[in-house]
Amino acid sequence: MATPTASSASDVEGAHARYVQVADQIVSDITSGRLAPGHRLASERELCERLSISRDTLRRALAVLAEAGYISPSARRGWFVSAGGYSEPLTGSLGFTEWAAAEGLPTTSRVLTTQVRRPTAEEAAALRIAATKRVFELERVRLINDLPLSLDRSVLVLARAPFLTGVDFARASLYATLRERAGIEPTRSEWEARATLADERVADLLDVRAGSPMLSVIELVFDQDNVPFEYGRLLNRGDLYRYRTSIRLRP
Repeated sequence: MATPTASSASDVEGAHARYVQVADQIVSDITSGRLAPGHRLASERELCERLSISRDTLRRALAVLAEAGYISPSARRGWFVSAGGYSEPLTGSLGFTEWAAAEGLPTTSRVLTTQVRRPTAEEAAALRIAATKRVFELERVRLINDLPLSLDRSVLVLARAPFLTGVDFARASLYATLRERAGIEPTRSEWEARATLADERVADLLDVRAGSPMLSVIELVFDQDNVPFEYGRLLNRGDLYRYRTSIRLRP
């Protein structure tokens, strides 16, 4: 990151220009850990009152910090400390909640849809069930540090876990619930990833601009008996979410 006290600011108004001092103070809070990655700054009104500065001074300081990469704006929720992105390994835990917990990242979920319905032809073929069977659909926005990161839609065979309709997935982990109440252990997945763009709905839910880059993942998850039980579609923010893996070539 660039130093927020840019030379242009000190050349024009001196190194002690008030907005430069404000920018330095916020940088100090970030680098010391008092403001963690993904943390939302207080409102402009609150910051102005706390720092005894004008709105114009604050906005100049915020603009300097944004240009330097320390903070980033949200379309509707103010300013956030830049998270720098999250990198999930392709080996290890299959669940978002378990991966985040292992990394020490606080997660929350906002449930959008829970419904029982007939599967689409694509879902029925993937899950190896008849089109007359019922599936449970769960759609959630997944957040880390209160920052929306992913839009997840899971479709599961209802007959294998009929209790799913009564679970509060704003708090509960899907995979932990399946393990504890149905003995279903996720063991492997087949998935396909591609680049795409956020439409208006996705942009609104993930707090990005329409047309922003997204990483789309289609995933089929198998249990310990190699039977598919979940067909998922994930839309991850391209600016914050990455996957990583290692490749070993055969001799």
